[in-house]
Amino acid sequence: MSQLRTRQPIGNYEFEGPYQTTERVPEAEGLLAVITSDGRQNYLIDVIHTSNILASIKESPGRGCWEKYDRGLLLYAFLRSEDLETETYQAINRDIRAEMRSIPCN
Repeated sequence: MSQLRTRQPIGNYEFEGPYQTTERVPEAEGLLAVITSDGRQNYLIDVIHTSNILASIKESPGRGCWEKYDRGLLLYAFLRSEDLETETYQAINRDIRAEMRSIPCN
């Protein structure tokens, strides 16, 4: 059975995910959104620009903050495209943080 791709709107952008595992997370530059779920709702706790999305999940210095705000389940969503450059990812990250001011981790 194949797992279908899901989409998560964050700000004005469509992220892929959220996923509970890192199976579908690429080893590529992009934006990582860390989401926590209490079983009823999802909450965005961090969004970061990274040169390697998968490595950032495993080795992020922000993990302590993620665990502090975890409401039961950590999930991961990402935004990446061959057409986007580093400056564009950084601009999107700033845009999301400006729009969603209650993101607890950074």
